Amino acid sequence: AKLDTENKRLRAELQALQKTYQKILREKESALEAKYQAMERAATFEHDRDKVKRQFKIFRETKENEIQDLLRAKRELESKLQRLQAQGIQVFDPGESDSDDNCTDVTVSLESDQHPGIFIANF
Repeated sequence: AKLDTENKRLRAELQALQKTYQKILREKESALEAKYQAMERAATFEHDRDKVKRQFKIFRETKENEIQDLLRAKRELESKLQRLQAQGIQVFDPGESDSDDNCTDVTVSLESDQHPGIFIANF
């Protein structure tokens, strides 16, 4: 009888340990699944981040090139203006125009000893 009681107690303890083991096993599987999902989300995030970085790099380089082109054009225009002024040709903007045609009129006045008072307008 004493052995039967000890046997029942040990069987009950074994059953409790097996239940605990199964519970821990399920928790481990659940944790692994959560880990893999988190790793997948992280990989997706990194991929999206890299894509945005590449797109921004292209955008920035394009804008930098546009700025360089505009600065180059500005320098060329300033150089042409200086050459014209050095030749005695005055270039001036007639001011704010009342017209709504969005055209810029530039009036050029040629003032030299050979051709006094000749005006060329609306270039």
